[in-house]
Amino acid sequence: LAIRGSFGTTYRAPLALFTANNFTRGLTNASGTYRANDLYGNANLRAETATTYNIGTVIKLPRVTATVDYWNFDFKNALTSEATADILNLLFPASGPSNCGNAAYAAIQSRLAFDQGVCSKAAILSYRTQYINGGPVKTSGVDVQVNWDVADILGGALTAGADGTYLLTYDETPYSIEGIPTASGVIHRAGTYRASIFTGYNRIRGNLFLNWSSGPHNLRWQTRYVAKV
Repeated sequence: LAIRGSFGTTYRAPLALFTANNFTRGLTNASGTYRANDLYGNANLRAETATTYNIGTVIKLPRVTATVDYWNFDFKNALTSEATADILNLLFPASGPSNCGNAAYAAIQSRLAFDQGVCSKAAILSYRTQYINGGPVKTSGVDVQVNWDVADILGGALTAGADGTYLLTYDETPYSIEGIPTASGVIHRAGTYRASIFTGYNRIRGNLFLNWSSGPHNLRWQTRYVAKV
């Protein structure tokens, strides 16, 4: 039995693409119809920083080795980009009237090009977004790994194992677009799906394998499990 742990800080500088004074054109279907999205660089980006620590244990038995580790990451100024779905939701909220013509949302409205200049969801022609420093993100979880030397069978070695991650928390403070927050309060994303960036924050992800080997021959079965969101 052994106990292990670590503590560290790190940073990630923005790529040249993220700060360049030009854009990359892509497609988005935030409104249900594919439209152009011009993603611009941002010369004011700061480096992303993180404080990390983990603590765990290693267990060794005659035929079994297992590890269990708790990890925690605290990100600041996360490098990301504005989501077209967030721009859409600010200008056209799910409940209540749209913010077309609202002076407080004029900068948001200017991020979209409309057919014949008519501000409506159906008339959207394109979006303009940019790379940004997002709000703080705190995430934690537990990693588990087990390897088992099962037995010698049919002249070969049979082994089995599993590894997986359980996501305990993924808490994100919303970012702002043109000074307007995209949401209120801290968003608890663990166990949810974020449609705006097509990302699932699945609680459980794991792999299971069974392996038989003899000399140059190897047979392996492996399966993967991802929890629903």
